[in-house]
Amino acid sequence: MASHSANPINVGLSIFVAFVSALSLTGYPSEVYLYGTAQLWNAITVPIVMAFGCYTIHPVFYRTKSDSVFDYVKIRFGEDISKVCMASSLLSWGFFVSAAILSPSYAIKAVVVDSMRLDPQSNVVLYTVIIAMTVVCILYTYIGGMNAVIMVKV
Repeated sequence: MASHSANPINVGLSIFVAFVSALSLTGYPSEVYLYGTAQLWNAITVPIVMAFGCYTIHPVFYRTKSDSVFDYVKIRFGEDISKVCMASSLLSWGFFVSAAILSPSYAIKAVVVDSMRLDPQSNVVLYTVIIAMTVVCILYTYIGGMNAVIMVKV
């Protein structure tokens, strides 16, 4: 990630912040409300899974000089399985990014509609905010590269 020139701590923090997004901030309270404190199991299981990955999975990637899971899958299982994995990952991330953009867009829409006294039923403001957020994110990733994305999050 970032041409292997970024500080690993910054990369780790950036990945962490990417998953603690607006979805988490809006989703966790409702999870706790609906299911109680079951969400606290993440505080126990995530460090165990991370340790498992660091000591078992990471050395395999290091030995095979794989830059990603897809490279390893291509080496281990072939090109066709790798393409299936990439397609399913793209689909999954497409849903995640859509929800991650939509959640703060609703919040921005609420602020804009209230401050400008616009029609609350109009979705023009929502679509405008979604397009603006998407364009800004694409531009700062394109112009600054992954190092800029990592540094903005950290």
